Amino acid sequence: MIKIGSLKVTDVSKYHRLIGLVIKNTSYYSLLARKKEIAGYSLKWLQAGIKNPKRILLCAKDDDKVAGFLFGYISTGMLHLIWLGIDPNYRKLGIGQNLILKAESWARIKKVHKIWFDTRVNNKQSISLVIKMRYHKAALLKKHYYGQDFFIWDKLL
Repeated sequence: MIKIGSLKVTDVSKYHRLIGLVIKNTSYYSLLARKKEIAGYSLKWLQAGIKNPKRILLCAKDDDKVAGFLFGYISTGMLHLIWLGIDPNYRKLGIGQNLILKAESWARIKKVHKIWFDTRVNNKQSISLVIKMRYHKAALLKKHYYGQDFFIWDKLL
């Protein structure tokens, strides 16, 4: 049974490995983007995030295995979700949806008024999920991060 909860110090290494695996294998990003994104989410960054009340680091676990992750931060009353990733062996089980639902609950507790994030315009799986979760496509950003096109999605809480 998959359990969703806050990242624990004991799971940081496994969480970090899954972030690297997901980003490395995402076909939606250029090689440069993948390299920079992996480097940006170090063990030190994750460990500091656990202690930061404005950061959310959610972990989906199947017994001792990290099956998924979601992380983001609160700024100006909004929650910016940075990454959502699922181990390829655990996809299509509703983990992404459950991670987002947990993030929405956390955001309400933190008195956040809006959640926002981006997806690559060709990431059909993510787009399908966020539409299902009733997020609104707020903008198209041409040649944005790493010169690639992105949609911005949001939801008022």
